Amino acid sequence: MTQGDLAQYWIETAEHDFISMQHNFASGDYVWALFIGHLVIEKLLKACCVGARGMDIPRSHNLVYLAEIAKIETDERQKKCLASLTRFNVLTRYPDWQGRFYQAASREYTQEHVEIVKELRAWLLHQLKQSSRS
Repeated sequence: MTQGDLAQYWIETAEHDFISMQHNFASGDYVWALFIGHLVIEKLLKACCVGARGMDIPRSHNLVYLAEIAKIETDERQKKCLASLTRFNVLTRYPDWQGRFYQAASREYTQEHVEIVKELRAWLLHQLKQSSRS
């Protein structure tokens, strides 16, 4: 598998997950919409890592860390958004946090974070497009 193939894999699976996130949100499955939203951004960051690090993709779910090693410049708001989305990876996995998270994941809360995913997704796709031109 070439670097281009690997980057394309991450982009394509992120797009599949993006559609799934929207379906989960529309059906009221807010916790899974948030979890999958995290995956969308994680996979796009890993596509960015392919260009910055070659084929050595880190096995991490920390979005701030992935942005750093992908050598993507982020402002403070973007860092906060990435950190916020990173929590969804953990909160959905562990039973002691799951209950509280299920209660917090209201329609409004989820809508706010789905919008963040959409914004970051567009920004990362732009980053990938720019890097493929260089």
